[in-house]
Amino acid sequence: MAQSVKRFAVGNKGAGFRVPGAGSRRTTMATPHCGRCDDFPSSPGTRHPAPCTRFPLTNRKAFIPQSHGQYTMLTLVLADSELEMVPASIAGHPACVSPARKRGRQASHTLLDSSVHHAALGRLQDGDRRGRPDLVHFFLLAALDSILNIEGGLRVVVHTRNGEVIRIRPDTRLPKNQPRFCSLMEQLFLNGRVPPEGEPLMSMTKGSLEAIIKETGAREVGALSPKGRPVEPRAYFAKKRGRDIACIIGGFPDGDFTSPVNELADDVISIAPHTLKVWTVASEIVVNMRAKSAIGSRQPAAGTGAGGRQS
Repeated sequence: MAQSVKRFAVGNKGAGFRVPGAGSRRTTMATPHCGRCDDFPSSPGTRHPAPCTRFPLTNRKAFIPQSHGQYTMLTLVLADSELEMVPASIAGHPACVSPARKRGRQASHTLLDSSVHHAALGRLQDGDRRGRPDLVHFFLLAALDSILNIEGGLRVVVHTRNGEVIRIRPDTRLPKNQPRFCSLMEQLFLNGRVPPEGEPLMSMTKGSLEAIIKETGAREVGALSPKGRPVEPRAYFAKKRGRDIACIIGGFPDGDFTSPVNELADDVISIAPHTLKVWTVASEIVVNMRAKSAIGSRQPAAGTGAGGRQS
């Protein structure tokens, strides 16, 4: 049954959408999403009958490909992202203890941040790339504030270096302030969901990148890497419109994927001859995946359109 949609202001940045009583059918965030909406079917790999109108967003006509008569969905997966709590091995380091004490917390209950805990990162394996919550923050802001997401054609999943899977409801409004975002992520790591009670906007479970890809039900899986096959993004993604696809972006500042991305992806591409920030890559994908009919028929939405690599 279709749900009514209410518009709400997002400060002076534009507008989003909220559904009264959305998610009343939700049970556990560990259950895979429906391939066409943000609800949860009873068994993995299933979809609601087309046309699915449960996704809590607006006009979905732009996402009905004429070829097979069903809604399409782009899934952005931020893989191997450097988002984690302060590891026990450095929780006693003064660089971790001091800022945590100022906040009245244990060091192990705070988010690892290279800008705060730089002096302690040398004791960690791969310390030069760890502790980058800013990459996840900017990526999520770019994706969730996009027109494609507002129109119902985008799903976002974050996969961390330690195998946590973060699912974000598409109507979630994240804080723009970095410290507030970090506090939100700390709450998520400690409680497994945000908010702790009521309808979850974000949830965290354990899972592999392979399980995430299977869960999306995507017909094609692409990965973006500076080492990938060079493509022109506008032409490449224009050919993907009308298909359920998943795009894997690296959530780390340097190096390569630690997950077996090359084995999971059908295609590994590079959209620029030089390295790009994670949020730039996400924005390029989202803009170029948006259907021409949607661009031509809709009013531009006010608002905003992983450092990180393409990988």
